[in-house]
Amino acid sequence: MTLPQLKRRYIVSYVIAIGLIVLVSVLSHLATLRAIDHERGSAEIVNVSGKQRMLSQRLLALVEIQSGERAKAQNSALIRSTADELEQANRLLQGRAESFPPGAVREELMALFGASGDGITALISEYVSIARASLETPATLQDRQRMEDLALGDLFVKLHRAVGLFEQHAEQGLNRISRIQVIQLLLILVILAAEAAFIFRPLLQKTLAAMSQEQETRQIAEDALQFQTETLASRSRFLAQMKATFFKPLAEAEEKLELAARADPETTPELVREARDAVMFAAKRALSLTRSYEALSHEPGQARAERPAPDEAVL
Repeated sequence: MTLPQLKRRYIVSYVIAIGLIVLVSVLSHLATLRAIDHERGSAEIVNVSGKQRMLSQRLLALVEIQSGERAKAQNSALIRSTADELEQANRLLQGRAESFPPGAVREELMALFGASGDGITALISEYVSIARASLETPATLQDRQRMEDLALGDLFVKLHRAVGLFEQHAEQGLNRISRIQVIQLLLILVILAAEAAFIFRPLLQKTLAAMSQEQETRQIAEDALQFQTETLASRSRFLAQMKATFFKPLAEAEEKLELAARADPETTPELVREARDAVMFAAKRALSLTRSYEALSHEPGQARAERPAPDEAVL
């Protein structure tokens, strides 16, 4: 695989890896928003639950005032508004408890708000009825004692338990959001590790292999160019040596023959033999140079470095 192909593949893999991270981040963000939205009213519900407990105590105090000599018209209005708020808070809390996912908290809350006679809803209904009746006629000692028993006894205990359960549910929601965030982080880390192991690491290995192959190819080309340059240089030296060892002796022999023929025709045969010997010697040297040149031209770089140059082989 060539470097341009690896480059394109690297870009595609990088885009896929970034896309996976973006997708996981978006999905994680949506999951977190959903969990936060689900738990958005938890703090409000906890406050309403605590307020309901406070309203029950306040209503008892107002009924006590209504039954005494300090009864006033504005006290009656406070009893009505407090009773309405207490019932409204109870309906809100009971509806919220019904919307909780199945679990121990929901089951216990439904048991506390149950329709049985000892449930919070029934106790508050009785409690509010006594308070509203005191607006028409002063509450009797027995009614006030019943309200006090409820406000400080069974009703108070159940309201206090309901507050604790709503707080527990809110804490579970926060823990759920924390777990979602931890899972998001771990999932992103796993994806990054998988991308590093199965995408970026193989691509890096292939890139390094392609670079090594390209460097090796470049080295081979450089060696071939160097060999060609050395071959041309050897050819030039060969031609120069051929001229020095073959053509020059022939020219000298021819010159000697001409001089001898002019000076003394009887010595011509002897000079011819000397010229023939010189020509044979030059021919042998030329043949030796030719073979050395052919061997040098066909040997690889390592063997070529160990063989002598053409002039060294002959001379």
